[in-house]
Amino acid sequence: MVFKGFKKVFLLMMSALICLGYRSYPGTLGWSLNSSTTAGRKVFITLISSGKLMENNLPTTDVMGSAGTTLTETQLLQSVIDDYNSIQRSNLIFALDTDADYAANNLNHRIEIEEASASGVSSGEAQPVFLGQSIIGCKIRLTSKVFDSAKAYVSLVTHELGHCIGLEHPQETVWSVMSYFFHEDVYRLAIDDKMGIVHLYPKDPLDAREKATLGLSCAPQ
Repeated sequence: MVFKGFKKVFLLMMSALICLGYRSYPGTLGWSLNSSTTAGRKVFITLISSGKLMENNLPTTDVMGSAGTTLTETQLLQSVIDDYNSIQRSNLIFALDTDADYAANNLNHRIEIEEASASGVSSGEAQPVFLGQSIIGCKIRLTSKVFDSAKAYVSLVTHELGHCIGLEHPQETVWSVMSYFFHEDVYRLAIDDKMGIVHLYPKDPLDAREKATLGLSCAPQ
């Protein structure tokens, strides 16, 4: 009788938590940033295979859509960096290795992008390097076909940089550049991606907290 009573109470408690929108997070690893200085918030990106030219097949509505018939890898990467850095409530800053802060601050804060074979049938892959609970480096490999067009490059690099900072694959939506499910209109960061980045790298710690909303709202606290 006591066991049955305990089981009933337990089930009621679990039902209440589910109804309140409770979700548990397993603890995501990320870069260790020093929020006290701008330089300490930066993760630097090095192009190992720079100098490539790509056909500009980006739509005219894109920030790079009217930038010319061909674009360099550096131009496209900078547009991806600008997209990440436009997230106002994120504490993370991406910068190229030409940045003035690179020499003094790149130790354990560096990502490399190169043309190389990727595992399986993937067009690209990211391999973060960990030290304890922190990411201290990441290497992105892109196959040669990624360099055929600007849109393919922007999509893959945006996706793999997401993995380098701790984002995973959402499996319930196509409206995320991190999704398993490709959608031709989603090749830059979408709202789901930006919310994940703010959760991992919040300027304000309150942004990393969740609020039960009965599943009716995504509003901040």
